[in-house]
Amino acid sequence: MPSHSELLERAAAALTAAGLTNFEPLDASGALAMCGTSKKPNGQAGRYKLHMDNFPRLWCVNYHEGGEGQTVNLYEPHEIELLSPAEKAALRERVAKEKAAALEAREKAQKAAAQRAGQILEALAQAGTDNAYLTRKEVPPMRGLRQDEDGRLVVPVWDCAGKLASLQYIGADGGKRFLKGPLPRVYYFSIPAKDGSKADPLPEKLPSGFSLRTGGKLPGLWHTEVKGDDSDPVETWVCGPLTVQGATRDENGVAWGLLLHWQDADGGAHSWAMPKALLAGKDSSAVLARLADEGLPFSSGQRAKNLLGRFLTEYQTRRRIRCVPRTGWHGGAFVLPDEVLYAQNPLGQVGRVGQAAPGKDLPPSQSENKSGTSGTDEKLVLQTRTPGNPFRTAGTLDGWRDTVGAWTAGNSRLLLAVCAAFAAPLLEMCGMESGGFNFSGQSSSGKTTALVAAASVWGRGASSGGFVQNWRATSNGLEGMAALYSDSLLCLDEIGQAPGRTVQEAAYMLGNGMGKSRASQDGSARAVKSWRCFILSTGEIGLAEKIREEGGRARAGQEVRLVDIPADAGAGMGIFEELHDHASPQAFADVLKQSAATHYGHAVRAFIRALQAEREKAGAELARFMERGVEDFCPADADGQVRRVARRFLLCAGAGEMAAEWGLVPWEQGAAVAAARTCFEAWLSQRGGAGAAEDRAILEAVRLFLEQHGQSRFQDVDKPDAVCINRVGFRQADETGTTFYVLSESFRAEVCKGHNHRRAATVLLESGLLLPGDGGNIKRRPPIPSPAPALQCFACSCWQRVPGLAWWCGRCVVTGREINMQSRCDRGFEECQASSAGENRAATGGMPCESLLTHGSNAHSPLPGPVTRAWRWWRAP
Repeated sequence: MPSHSELLERAAAALTAAGLTNFEPLDASGALAMCGTSKKPNGQAGRYKLHMDNFPRLWCVNYHEGGEGQTVNLYEPHEIELLSPAEKAALRERVAKEKAAALEAREKAQKAAAQRAGQILEALAQAGTDNAYLTRKEVPPMRGLRQDEDGRLVVPVWDCAGKLASLQYIGADGGKRFLKGPLPRVYYFSIPAKDGSKADPLPEKLPSGFSLRTGGKLPGLWHTEVKGDDSDPVETWVCGPLTVQGATRDENGVAWGLLLHWQDADGGAHSWAMPKALLAGKDSSAVLARLADEGLPFSSGQRAKNLLGRFLTEYQTRRRIRCVPRTGWHGGAFVLPDEVLYAQNPLGQVGRVGQAAPGKDLPPSQSENKSGTSGTDEKLVLQTRTPGNPFRTAGTLDGWRDTVGAWTAGNSRLLLAVCAAFAAPLLEMCGMESGGFNFSGQSSSGKTTALVAAASVWGRGASSGGFVQNWRATSNGLEGMAALYSDSLLCLDEIGQAPGRTVQEAAYMLGNGMGKSRASQDGSARAVKSWRCFILSTGEIGLAEKIREEGGRARAGQEVRLVDIPADAGAGMGIFEELHDHASPQAFADVLKQSAATHYGHAVRAFIRALQAEREKAGAELARFMERGVEDFCPADADGQVRRVARRFLLCAGAGEMAAEWGLVPWEQGAAVAAARTCFEAWLSQRGGAGAAEDRAILEAVRLFLEQHGQSRFQDVDKPDAVCINRVGFRQADETGTTFYVLSESFRAEVCKGHNHRRAATVLLESGLLLPGDGGNIKRRPPIPSPAPALQCFACSCWQRVPGLAWWCGRCVVTGREINMQSRCDRGFEECQASSAGENRAATGGMPCESLLTHGSNAHSPLPGPVTRAWRWWRAP
């Protein structure tokens, strides 16, 4: 064990490290001793206690370095282990007694100081206009302030219980001293309102040492620290004026925070519902960064930054505000970052951005229930960590209606995009999930213009610094973005910039309206983000093509959540059909973008207010409209997937008709329905029919496999000795064509990979690609001598493309109507069904198919001029 002199040396080294000086000779009696500091060696701003009996230890504090005391064990860890149990027990008992004695002495000193403060205050006169300090600070006298015989201002200091605790003396030169004695941890001085009326204390529980000053050279938040009974207090300017309007928490009593309010250098008001979790995180500087970004002035010193964090952490208030984690509907109110639209009493801005409307501070909650959350009259505020507000407004509603609103008329894609923007707040009312449209087509066809026009309904219609976002993001980034756009429009430009895997994950994630489940540090599950949003996307390729770029395969669920609409409207002007007297499509696009960036954000707020005024009536009418519309839009035999997509188009149509009825857009009655029908039919035509997407995918997969491996992996039954590597079956050719016999396991594992093989067999049988066996058996025996008589195969024939043929896109080249190739005539020529007429019509008229297509041309052909070859139904040679 170390000697007594060695312990004293360790104590001296610890005091020096703490910035204390002039402590020699060391007082080892255990009593409180004073000493100097490195800043004031001859002062007494240092304190220490040194115990040398039983368990030697040192306590010291340097009031010039923040005033935080520290305890130093003079024994090394390995030396502590040498103490006996009796010595350790004696140490614990002594420490407990010292703490209790210190607490008792402090409470006694506080009572004595409070009693003395009351006696002094009672004998002093009210401070008047002649007070030197108030005159210099240009502060009028206020209730409660006193003045002593020396002309010093005397400020009463109250504790959190409203009892007098001490006094502060302020001289004409600004020098400040507190009455001798310890101060309570929390204290304040109540400032009356400007009109002279009685007011509650500005902060209900202002943290110890902090004050908010409105006058002087540096108004704002100050911290005053008393470092000793005989030393001057140390004052630190922390930041500009920062007020707390209330404590926020959600309906479950968690997610606590503070609603902060301040002004920038230009006088612009800012508010932020700050989550308190940010103060406890690894990077609490995010709070300071947010405040600085929005113009709050603050001190550059580390001490001031630490004090700001302490102020926000220890601040307590009785006022309660309900916070919500995302935008959109919360009960009957619609929450935006800068405004909450209430059903009966629309309030001004209580969120983050822009000029706060005057006189609309949030009052305290008036109906607290037993669980600590408020009743229905409680005010709402959006509380997120995300900086920025895309839901801004500029210009006027009339300006938007006369430009963007009027110019979308006559343009089916533009009009549908704007209708989708109005449809977003209706998702919750109709019980529909998230989803949307992807306008796909060649570059410079006007896709982004449609996105910008729709974005101007909600915010600034621009892709740079506006409401339009970009697909270039991670799936986690898209998740956070969707939560900020709940019950609103999410615009994502250029799907080609995102990796195929990200798009594949996002199609399900955005449509399902839920983020990824994550674990917290202790392994418990975090709260999962959720949302409802209407998605508008653009890209030069569709969703399925993008997913296939990286070897993926689009599922039907993805394709019905993000529906591909061809951007080309067929008028020779890209996405446009009507230019409204503009010289060219480019000129029209330019003026439309300019208007969308000038007048924006007003239309949806007016739409939501009108919807709140007649929510029940509008909901019932919209439900009936969509129910009738599905039967009108869809063929009688339409699959459930098609009907599901039709409901989304009809939701847009209904929203557009509602906006027109409420005078928000200058469209004729029925214009929104006509645009939705046109785009729905374009999607249905591009899709290839009203059947299930999974069935179409099965047919495409089987045809692709037979086209790729028909010659290499099927053994010719006429050449049994030929080598066939990785054989999956057999092929037999005759005068009518070739039949492929696929082995059962190969059919399941390779030909139908990724699909249910039983469903695949049924689909192939119904489409005529699978030749059934005898007796209703779905399989056939291959025409080969086999040691296994029970060997059964799937016998398939295949659609194939004759070499050099143009791509057939699903329309009859004679009638121009959508067709479904159904059967092969006896002479090997094509037949088609004009489905819209409901009758079988021979497209060839008895002519060979090579002659047929000279009577028309295929607009989708990659070759100029008439198409000379076509698809035909055959058994591959």
